[in-house]
Order: sequence, then C-alpha cells, then structure tokens
Amino acid sequence: MFEETQKLKKHLWILGTVVGIIKSFESMAIAGTGGFAVVAAGISEALVATALGLAVAIIAVIFYNYFQTRIATLNGLFRIEVAKILQHISG
Repeated sequence: MFEETQKLKKHLWILGTVVGIIKSFESMAIAGTGGFAVVAAGISEALVATALGLAVAIIAVIFYNYFQTRIATLNGLFRIEVAKILQHISG
C-alpha cells in the first residue's frame, strides 16, 4: 500500500498549492483541532508553490509579450515589402 501511495504522489508536486492545503486539513483532522500550529506546514508549502507558480507565470508573460511584439513587427515589415513588390509589378 505504501509503494502504491508513493507512485500516486510522484507527480503531485505539480499541484503544490492544492496539496499543501489538503495536507493542512489532513493535519487538522488527525489532530482533531484547528489552530495555526497544526496547519502552518501545509499552508507554508501551499504559499511556496503559489510563489513559484507566479514567478513562472510572470516570466512566461514577459516572453509572450516580447514574441508577440516581435511577430507584429515582422508582420508589418512583410506587409510593407509585399505592397512594394505588388506596386512595382503593377506599375
């Protein structure tokens, strides 16, 4: 059973925030009480996963915007050159 549990948990790091919150509630259920000391580790894990996710998302948006601007510039240049060629051919 332990081996199967480890296999199932192998890729759960992808859902780090959710897993952290689940662990917090699991700790509360085991302890039978609430309180900061019981849930601190799970919430901490969730916040770390959230911060890392935000960092990755911000970097992705920066690159996305850069490439979108680059593509728009190249598209404009191609349109200008095509218009020049068509103008040259037609007249």
